[in-house]
Amino acid sequence: MQSLPKEYLEGEGFNKNSDKIYFVYYHMSKILVNEGQDVNAGDVIGKSGITGIELGTHGPHLHFEIKSVNSFPSGLAGRVNPALYLDYKKKSKLTEAEMNIQRKRKEKGYK
Repeated sequence: MQSLPKEYLEGEGFNKNSDKIYFVYYHMSKILVNEGQDVNAGDVIGKSGITGIELGTHGPHLHFEIKSVNSFPSGLAGRVNPALYLDYKKKSKLTEAEMNIQRKRKEKGYK
């Protein structure tokens, strides 16, 4: 069995068969949807920001979690790395056009 870094694992207590799974987005400067609203892939749901950070990063970013509990346990308890469940493209696989989109978004900022 391959040993993986901690961030690749499901945290203790994460229950993928839970009645509710929470998709949590932290540090947003603006939320553009309402609780219970249906959204589709590609919909803009908010703007990234730096809210809730006293120390550490100074740049806008999104902290995204998948949780099976609606609480804030310590460590990775009740949480799982979203990369285990979502399709995403690694930077090394991005086309030049996709890289340009990322650059333009970075230059534009988050406001």
